[in-house]
Amino acid sequence: MGNSGVIPRHERTYIGVTGFMSNEELETISDKFYSDGPRFMAGVLASSKTLLGHANKWPRRYPKISDIAGIFGDNANAIKLVHYSTDSTSSLQMQMMTIRRRVGSVMNGFQLNIAWPPPAALVAYRKCYPEDTIVLQVGRNALSLPIEGMITADHRVDLISAILPAYKGLVDHVLIDPSGGTGSPFDPQEVLVYLRGIKNLDLPMGLVVAGGLGPDSMDLLKPVHADFPRISIDAEGRLRDENGDLALDRAIAYVRAAHNSFYAAIA
Repeated sequence: MGNSGVIPRHERTYIGVTGFMSNEELETISDKFYSDGPRFMAGVLASSKTLLGHANKWPRRYPKISDIAGIFGDNANAIKLVHYSTDSTSSLQMQMMTIRRRVGSVMNGFQLNIAWPPPAALVAYRKCYPEDTIVLQVGRNALSLPIEGMITADHRVDLISAILPAYKGLVDHVLIDPSGGTGSPFDPQEVLVYLRGIKNLDLPMGLVVAGGLGPDSMDLLKPVHADFPRISIDAEGRLRDENGDLALDRAIAYVRAAHNSFYAAIA
């Protein structure tokens, strides 16, 4: 496993806050984490549009690529990930490499909000940045099935089970978000079907869940924590104010509630 006492990346539990637009926001949230608890995952959003310098439809969530390094800053306590989406996966490796070079060593890796990105692109990226953390979002598009009739969670587990092994050694965490980042609350029982299916694959990948989490919706985690007490989580949409800006009071309340939920689950 390497050096004794070093926790493999896929075994590190984290509480994520995504959508930072300034280093001040990030540092404020970082101060609310404990050294003996889950890590802080700080997510900054980027897309193929912002990579090209174009405005995104969510300008209060997606900064300029040139601003990301300053947002991350030199915080050594956070797992600092660029949450990246693109419709052009044929050049994904080049896109990832470009962002990595422009942001520099202050970032720790990527969350890929992409439906089943080409594993070959991740193989090539890993050759250059083997220590980076990579989180694969399995969202609404990734869970779509081209079959007729009623599609059940069991059908989607079959899809995940057929595809996910191709990412062994390439992906550190798998994030289940049926809402596809819309912030709609997830169905705990549906999510549990996916999580159990992935666990049965026995892959070296940590599990993450997202979708509608916020300071007032942590009860969504109770059924999940019963089976997966150390699962990682992420939140974005329910931490914004009416203008679309990150609401620090809501984000702080969410982090506190997430810590309480985590410690109760492992007690």
